Amino acid sequence: MGNKWEELEAIVQLDNFDIVAITEMWWNDSHSWSAAMDGYKLFRRDRQGRRGGGMMVMKRSSAYG
Repeated sequence: MGNKWEELEAIVQLDNFDIVAITEMWWNDSHSWSAAMDGYKLFRRDRQGRRGGGMMVMKRSSAYG
C-alpha cells in the first residue's frame, strides 16, 4: 500500500467519495496506517499470520452519521 497511498488519496479527494474499501492489501510497519486521510475514519483488518489479504474501509467523517 505504501507506494500507492498518495495516488489513492488524490483519487479519493478528487472524486469526493463517501466510502472507500480496499481488499487484498499488504500493510507494513514502514508507515503509520492508524491514521486515515483528512476527513475520513479508517477501519482496517490485517490478515494474521500471512502476508497480504488485508482490507480497509474509510468512511468520510460527515457521511452517514
